[in-house]
Amino acid sequence: MNLFRVFPCLPDAAERELGGPLFSPAGAENRIDNPELYRILYASSHAEAAVAEWLGRLPVWEPHHFNAPRQLSIAVFSLATISARDDAIVDLDDARELLAWDLRPSDVVTRNYSRCRTWAARIFNEAPNLRGVRWWSFYNPDWGMFGRWRTDDLTVNSIEPLSLDHPAVVAAAEIIARKIERPRPSPRR
Repeated sequence: MNLFRVFPCLPDAAERELGGPLFSPAGAENRIDNPELYRILYASSHAEAAVAEWLGRLPVWEPHHFNAPRQLSIAVFSLATISARDDAIVDLDDARELLAWDLRPSDVVTRNYSRCRTWAARIFNEAPNLRGVRWWSFYNPDWGMFGRWRTDDLTVNSIEPLSLDHPAVVAAAEIIARKIERPRPSPRR
């Protein structure tokens, strides 16, 4: 299966180093981060889902959103396409898995991340052979979101720089109803 991920790409970074497509930061505070147990790599089932997860909180998308953070000034936000095995993932979009793990859908999608981290740690501790979990996107339930604590099976297929004109950006904006604000041309003199 293919997974998609937006990340600040440094041209000379190794895949698992800062600026690489498989880099997982230590100590992050996202949905299922448990840095005392594992590092987590987040990815999406669709390219537009990865863009939506990255920019979705913003009502208007502008060129400056594609600039990397100051500490990575030479980086460009890019979209990685990654091959992954689809086994050993708990699919929390499957009612049987929710029942097996004694979870409710609201436990999975809550914005109370400490609640999410609790069930993620339980899954990690009780099933050490698993690679991670899948749930549905806040922005579109047809999209799968993945949190993977085991990444040894991942292979990077491609990396594309993102811009307002990238097809995944255009599609994501249309699907989740966001405005793309293109720079206005300078007046002619």
